[in-house]
Amino acid sequence: MSIEPFALRPRTEAGQRFFDGAVALKEPFAQRAAEADREGRFVADNVADLCASGVFGATAPAALGGGGLESFHDLGAGIFELGRACGSTAIASYMHLSATLLLSRVWAALEASGRADGAPHLREILTGVAEGREVIAVAVSEPGTLASVYPLTEALPTADGQHYVISGQKIFATMSPAASVLNATVRVVREGEPDRFAFALIRTQWEGVELIDDWDALGMRGSGSGQIRLRGVRVPAAHVAPGAPVRTLEGSALYNSLVANTGLIAAGLGIAQAARDLVAGSASDRKKAHDGRSDAERPTVQAAMGELDSRLWAAKAMTARSAIDVDDFYTRFSPRSAELEDLLQLAAATRATKVFVERTAVEVVDRALQLTGGGGFMSKHPIARLYRDVRAIPFMIPQAHQSLPFVGSVAFGRRPEPC
Repeated sequence: MSIEPFALRPRTEAGQRFFDGAVALKEPFAQRAAEADREGRFVADNVADLCASGVFGATAPAALGGGGLESFHDLGAGIFELGRACGSTAIASYMHLSATLLLSRVWAALEASGRADGAPHLREILTGVAEGREVIAVAVSEPGTLASVYPLTEALPTADGQHYVISGQKIFATMSPAASVLNATVRVVREGEPDRFAFALIRTQWEGVELIDDWDALGMRGSGSGQIRLRGVRVPAAHVAPGAPVRTLEGSALYNSLVANTGLIAAGLGIAQAARDLVAGSASDRKKAHDGRSDAERPTVQAAMGELDSRLWAAKAMTARSAIDVDDFYTRFSPRSAELEDLLQLAAATRATKVFVERTAVEVVDRALQLTGGGGFMSKHPIARLYRDVRAIPFMIPQAHQSLPFVGSVAFGRRPEPC
């Protein structure tokens, strides 16, 4: 079939290159997915292929040798394709690629203002990503707190102001086994000042960084989302970017948060699409002995499949529209020029999109499991892995119980709580 309804397809040349690279790797990734899931083993071979092929350099600046991909819509289209092959690889890829894209935006702003020489570490990291030598893991989640608002991990400035000493613990640090750089949330603590939210770029080989291989989860078992301990890690001050005081609703933080959902839900949709395709491909082969008719010939199964497809198409359309809106917003506004009220409206829309799409993806895979029959309940069946993997998406922040009050507050014209 040459037409795929509501297909997620790239809109830019850079996006097309990334998309084509992701599609080219789908077959080997799909072949490895079951083994990685069964053994709970990190998808290291897939990461090596992504680096060697240049796919992992897609969002690094073209001026530094990268692919120059700037569209989050196109990034989501490629992640969707990876999700159809291996959910663990899709999630891990998005963490690296989205972090690279945000750092590339920072680099571009510094270049435009003539201040890029003051951030040689950024040039080094982004050039390394473009060349396939650097991999970035995002370290946000922590036990006992909503770390996107209030990290317990502390960054204390040294007396001379040249470094921060960072200590804390991170969990769900996806792709950390392959990472050379951590993009970690921290809380900057200065005497006499309010604590500030910040991101810190931390090299994994620095003293005090401990990557813990303890990932043993229900699904996404190949994603390498283990714990990280940071014990008195000395980080150059230039690697830490303090922002607004913690627990505040601030424009630049909202601006950056708009990108968080696209790739996550695209990965979930890819998993749902894979489940749907499994059902569609096997229904003609399953026949009942009493009448010899296949499942594909039965009106009840046809109706169930129609319901499944309609929901999947709606979720794909909503994902694409939301990502296009974010891309258009980034084209028109910088963090400083964007009005807070506009940011709130768009943030509410992206969060509502995530809730709808993640719930729909879970429902689609659940319906596909039922249509598969009893064989799908066996752990060796591919749909059993998809059933478990797709359930990771609703756990990604912001979760529904955080997003829906935010959306409702904006609808009533009220200032939502930070989340």
